[in-house]
Amino acid sequence: MPSLTSLSPFEWFEIHSNSRSPQLRIGHSSTFTRSSSNIYIIGGANPSECFADIHSLSLPSQTSETFIWAKLIGEDSALRRYEHSAALSSDNNEQIIFFGGASTENNFNDVHAFNIPTKTIENWTPQDNKLVSPRTHHSSCCIQNGLYIFSGGFQGAKAVDDAELYRFDLVSHTWSCVPAHGSPPEQRHGHCL
Repeated sequence: MPSLTSLSPFEWFEIHSNSRSPQLRIGHSSTFTRSSSNIYIIGGANPSECFADIHSLSLPSQTSETFIWAKLIGEDSALRRYEHSAALSSDNNEQIIFFGGASTENNFNDVHAFNIPTKTIENWTPQDNKLVSPRTHHSSCCIQNGLYIFSGGFQGAKAVDDAELYRFDLVSHTWSCVPAHGSPPEQRHGHCL
């Protein structure tokens, strides 16, 4: 691998690490945290299993050109999912919020928070969780104490049956439907926000 300082902007290169990387997977999420220069990988699947883990990839710093993989959580049932979304909390850059996705049996509409320093997961799913249907391949982002969700997959190539924009309040842990003006896009899945 060439030195990182010798790379041109927008140039692809293969990274090498002396640490063990996660198993190959699809449908996982990856979230970058600028404060720690880490990328966090949550869940995912391969043809034989659905993963319930979190890995981090430490990016090189000014003093080191080393990429370092670490397995932070090896097994937690809340993590056993793929085709979910994850976003760094807008008010706490040490928290990754993840929503929805699927296991091999079901689609989900639950909300969880991964606390990076303590390596713990909290279930933030409201008791009455009927506003937002279970979904996969949706888009999400965190803005001003809210996790916003749009559209997503229901089953196979079929999208969920609504074109609403939903907001999960990161303080009160409640869902609301965001009144949007104009013509919303058609239902879809596999898009990004």
